Amino acid sequence: YGGTHTVRMVDQPQLNENQQKWINRLTINYAWYGETAQHALHATLQEPEMPDLPQNGFAQVLEVFSKWVQEQEEE
Repeated sequence: YGGTHTVRMVDQPQLNENQQKWINRLTINYAWYGETAQHALHATLQEPEMPDLPQNGFAQVLEVFSKWVQEQEEE
């Protein structure tokens, strides 16, 4: 389920290491919390080990995650 999408997305060169950590955790939480983006985001925001990102970096994460969720919905 979705594994190939996750790998392709995480390997995108425009994302730095901290952004990739966020994307990885968001996609894991998406599967874990019943495939809902809202619960995945909420759960990930609560995790203390997640690195801080500047606002524009976090916006990129949200954009990539949003596109990924839309791809999951299309399948």
